[in-house]
Amino acid sequence: MLREQARTCIRQTDEDPLTLEVRRNFVLRDALQYIRVSQEDLHSPLHIRFLGEQGIDLGGLRREFWTLFLYQVSHSTFITGRPGRLAFQKNFIEQRKRTFYYLGQLVALSVLQDGPGLPIFSDIVTDYILDRDRSVVSEGDLPEHLAQLIEQMKEADSDAAAQTLFQQMFDEACTAGFLIPSTSFNKSFIPALVGALVNNLVESSRVELDQFVDGLKTHQVLELLRLRPDDSYCIFSGRTKPVTVEAVRLLLHFRYRTGNHAETDQQTAQGFLTFLRATKGSTASVNGVKLQPNDVLMWLTGSATMPAVGFHKVIDVEFGDTLRVNTCALVLTLAEVPREVEDVQHYSELLINSQTFQAE
Repeated sequence: MLREQARTCIRQTDEDPLTLEVRRNFVLRDALQYIRVSQEDLHSPLHIRFLGEQGIDLGGLRREFWTLFLYQVSHSTFITGRPGRLAFQKNFIEQRKRTFYYLGQLVALSVLQDGPGLPIFSDIVTDYILDRDRSVVSEGDLPEHLAQLIEQMKEADSDAAAQTLFQQMFDEACTAGFLIPSTSFNKSFIPALVGALVNNLVESSRVELDQFVDGLKTHQVLELLRLRPDDSYCIFSGRTKPVTVEAVRLLLHFRYRTGNHAETDQQTAQGFLTFLRATKGSTASVNGVKLQPNDVLMWLTGSATMPAVGFHKVIDVEFGDTLRVNTCALVLTLAEVPREVEDVQHYSELLINSQTFQAE
């Protein structure tokens, strides 16, 4: 569905692309500036140039851009909350500049053009974006200090003890519309208090969120996602499962040579797969830096997460005299590892010393 929408809405020619020339450390800021002045160019294929770097974007730079974009949004002043359960922060200045609308447009383009969407939000915010039922709230959406106070209230041995704890969040409760005098509070009010606090994650930044939702309607992306909200949840939810070893393995297509090279190629492949499997535990590490499956995915594709529409092809694994990674064409060329070198350590060092890992 999304893949077909991308073919319909994005011109399938690179003659006149929408080129974003961005600074690696300021991807979010630079992209927002470009998108504000590129409203007539949103049907063009997106190309990325990192200023001060050589490289032609054939897909790999775009995937790397979306990885940096995702990280910088989740650590920006636009966002509040704890990791994996974020919400928009009320921001009058950016609201007046319609920044959240343009942010939504960028995420719509991410969904259609090799990006993961924006999987950072709390359940209540994700439900609002996808127009799902919000009657059931999750305590896990609460900021950590509020969640801890709620747990302490539940375990309090008296209403008086619960009142004392309630006083510590009285301002937040009032802001959320929970207007109960602290002297009247008792433990029976806890579910209603949780509901008010969680719903306030939406209500406190409704203008910003509605701007973002309007931006997501670019190329009818949001309308399509809302047709299948359960399947679309991973595009916005911060509780998306991390990349697994098996998911990376399924992307690899080994192209073994024949004749005298066959046995050597299979041995080389087995060594690389051993390294990949080691990233599930703690074996793949160098000087205390532990590698994970998403690091391998980033090395091979330029993306640390799975794109919303998937990759355009599998990763072809070929064999030659020199190890090469082509993130644009999604081709990995493996070279035979000397027998005296341990495979996991060999590939761990190559990945950690790679340009992609250093940039990440």
